[in-house]
Amino acid sequence: MLFALVALAGQAKEKTIVWEQPTIEYNNYCGDGTSSLNLDVTKVELKAAETLVYITMKRSLYPEYWFKFVSDTYLKVGDKRYTVVSADGIELDKQEYGGKRDIVFHFPPLPKDTKAFDFIEGDGEGAFHVKGIKPVEERWKQLLPSCWRDDQTGDWKIAFFENYAIYDCKFWDYQQCDVNPKTGEAKMVMSNGDDELTVIVGKDKKGARTLQIGNQTVACSMITSRFLPDYPTKDMSTSFRDNGFHKGDSVTLVGVVRSEDKKIEKVKFWSAFTDLYEGAFFATSEYEAAVDSLGRFQVTIPVVNLTNLYLLQWPAGGFIVEPGETYFIMWDAKNGQTLVMGEHARLQNEMIAHEVPHSFHRPESEEETTAEEWVSYIDVCKKGIADELVALDSVLTSAPTLSERYRIQAETDARLGVSTWFVGRFMDYPFWEQEMPAEVINYTNESLLPHLNESLISTDAANAFFSYYTSMMCEATSPHEINYWASSAEEAHEQSMLIMLKPFYEYVKDMKLSPFFKSLMLTRVLNNNMNESLYPLPAKAMAWVDEVVTVPALHDCVVAMHKKYTEIRKLGLVATKSLHSADELEGVSEGESLLAKLIEPYQGKFVYLDIWGSWCGPCMAALKESHVLKEALKDHDIIYLYLANNTSDEDWKTIINAYGLTGDNIVHYNLPEQQQRAIEEFLQVDGFPFYRLFDKNGKLYDVDADARHVENMQHFFETVDGK
Repeated sequence: MLFALVALAGQAKEKTIVWEQPTIEYNNYCGDGTSSLNLDVTKVELKAAETLVYITMKRSLYPEYWFKFVSDTYLKVGDKRYTVVSADGIELDKQEYGGKRDIVFHFPPLPKDTKAFDFIEGDGEGAFHVKGIKPVEERWKQLLPSCWRDDQTGDWKIAFFENYAIYDCKFWDYQQCDVNPKTGEAKMVMSNGDDELTVIVGKDKKGARTLQIGNQTVACSMITSRFLPDYPTKDMSTSFRDNGFHKGDSVTLVGVVRSEDKKIEKVKFWSAFTDLYEGAFFATSEYEAAVDSLGRFQVTIPVVNLTNLYLLQWPAGGFIVEPGETYFIMWDAKNGQTLVMGEHARLQNEMIAHEVPHSFHRPESEEETTAEEWVSYIDVCKKGIADELVALDSVLTSAPTLSERYRIQAETDARLGVSTWFVGRFMDYPFWEQEMPAEVINYTNESLLPHLNESLISTDAANAFFSYYTSMMCEATSPHEINYWASSAEEAHEQSMLIMLKPFYEYVKDMKLSPFFKSLMLTRVLNNNMNESLYPLPAKAMAWVDEVVTVPALHDCVVAMHKKYTEIRKLGLVATKSLHSADELEGVSEGESLLAKLIEPYQGKFVYLDIWGSWCGPCMAALKESHVLKEALKDHDIIYLYLANNTSDEDWKTIINAYGLTGDNIVHYNLPEQQQRAIEEFLQVDGFPFYRLFDKNGKLYDVDADARHVENMQHFFETVDGK
């Protein structure tokens, strides 16, 4: 008994070792790229009786999704395992929900001399793995690799890696790199092209060092967290860069993807902002950059204005970029560290580090929205916006130095996320049968529109809302019946366009909106109409443009679109060789026989079949970009066979001419309705555009032949054609 009391007294006196904000070497759930599930180890307590591991789990985008920790979760030190005893904040082996959870795991005591350990959530598939957890004090001693923050400004200032340094959004090669392995002090001479820079790294003072960078002396701190720490002071600036939507602006992205698990050969970026100059309501543009053997890349991306960009391989998601800026992006795929460097990169770092948890749950509804149901959603929308703003307020309270630009952008996103769902109900509303509810239109105009920030209109959230709103009001103002008489197809189109669009023009003209929003609304509708109809605007509609579209860049893009389709209508078909007559198939009625007859002349070649229609928006978008596929597959002997569905002969020829769909290896048919239907029934066409691929013997390949998936098709042809 006496021995036991002495042992207990010894344990009580033994000091608890605490690792605050420990560093890690690897984390397989620092953001999974789909649901933004994040796992961060925030503290470790090494006690005589137990080991406590503090973890924050966050699923910011989809709080209704679940996660789970199994009772086989263990810590690993060397080859020895220490299985979890209990957990505070969750129940082990149970699915847990919620946007954020602070969890404390209780494990048996680790050895006193433990310097690092791994956290493993069992050995099952998809288990959480956090490896190389160690006290931050150990990390401070290590200079290569490391990233450094300017203590005064809070910006990411410089980084040192084994093969290069990063400074001023550029890569620098070491000409001299003398590092004291014990203290981390160093002298480096670096070069970028003809520029040379000397950097002196001073002594470590608990993660802080003085850096002499050229002629600058900068007090810096090592960045050991996944994201840039909060800035030291609040920035009250409220303005965003606005180029007036003038065409020709761009952003430059320089960066590095650090990954040891697999070689990344290219990075891809995409932007979801509508291309105003083409007039589509929703469009995405994708850009890629080659990655060198060290994971480095550079790409210049055209932008219409301030917009969102997404790196497809990057789980942290996207962020806003402003025209004319250069950003340096670093993403470490091993531990999730994500930093942005740039003269104006504060907003980007804040967006990455402080993602607002979404609390709005969209109510389930029938396939068709009724007027009564839509009106009832007004209260749902009000509550949803209020809940989103409460969530944002909690973020702002927890990080009081977040910039005013962050608050404006985050509040706009929070409001518009819910507002977009509300106005998007028009997609399921039978507007061709009944008027839209006045309550819905009034609430939208009086309570939702005023919060649309003109500076942020080209962000994803604002663009989605404004696109739905513009479409909704275009439908709300359009007459349900059109009666006119015309002597030609062109005259009929002109009359129907004026009848359909005049009420919308009058509505926009009289709205209490800024000239910019009026310009944008009319620009979108008129350009989209031209793209869908392949006709220029009537003279009266051009007068509307001069009256309402007062923003020069938007006015210019409508005029350019009008001129484009005026010229297309004037031109004859550039080449008739690609057009084939249905007479070649006279007397053939069965789908299989028709298809065999179509591809028979091309034995010994691949045949790429594309079934499309002039009425199909995705078809038009794919045809416009089809040159990308043809260029990628130019080394393969391919015939591109196009079959038009429910398309007039005039539109068929106009589209072929407009998109340059002619050439020695391009074949077009516009078959009679019965023959076209027979082919589609044989192929079991279930959507448009529809693609199929035939081998050199006329055999149908059982593959996904979607022409929009260029990389997949490249890989397929390299496999089957040996090139």
